[in-house]
Amino acid sequence: MMIFGGVGFDALSLEAVQRACAALFVFALFVEISGCVQTEPYRLTAAAESQGICDPDEYGTVQSACEKYVRERATHYDLLFAEFDDQGWANNCRKRTIPS
Repeated sequence: MMIFGGVGFDALSLEAVQRACAALFVFALFVEISGCVQTEPYRLTAAAESQGICDPDEYGTVQSACEKYVRERATHYDLLFAEFDDQGWANNCRKRTIPS
């Protein structure tokens, strides 16, 4: 019997612990691989194309049409978004226009 951290393990239970660790590793690998997604920009409507005022409601939610705008215009603020890919480059920077 081996003593590990004050708890006794025989050879059979040590193998069970090693199998459990291997299963946990495979599960963690599966979760990490399944969590991979493509890096696509979320806000696709260019600032020049975004029209209208996107005032939030009483809960702070804007209209669904405003969710894809690069520039969110409201009565009391203008909110601009910049998105970057996984390497730190601006997403679709050549396609965007500078808002006026």
